[in-house]
Amino acid sequence: MSLNWDSHIYAIDTLTGGLCFIVFVIAYLFPPKSINSTYGYRSRRSMESQKNWDFSQKYSTKRMLLSTALLVLTGLLGLFVDLSEGLEVTVGILLLLIALFYPIYLTEKALKRINHEASNSD
Repeated sequence: MSLNWDSHIYAIDTLTGGLCFIVFVIAYLFPPKSINSTYGYRSRRSMESQKNWDFSQKYSTKRMLLSTALLVLTGLLGLFVDLSEGLEVTVGILLLLIALFYPIYLTEKALKRINHEASNSD
């Protein structure tokens, strides 16, 4: 069995996942200290308080690192499959979207839980 170096899954997910992984390593090593509108994980909930901000920076970056590492691995698996071009592009883009948006969903869910717990303890 020969490797499919022309795989769109490989090209999309390995290269994009690798680039995103590098960006998230930098964000992990140098997280933003204070709430800002240019750098870090930014959402309405994350910017509500410094506590939310600090939590969301660590939590989201760890989730993004994991998801982009998995994206690179699934991209490498693309070397071993031979699908039609259209299907490869579709699978590659779907995996990319899941890898980038699922950590956002998890972070917002965690922020919502933390805020709910904080309001119940008052």
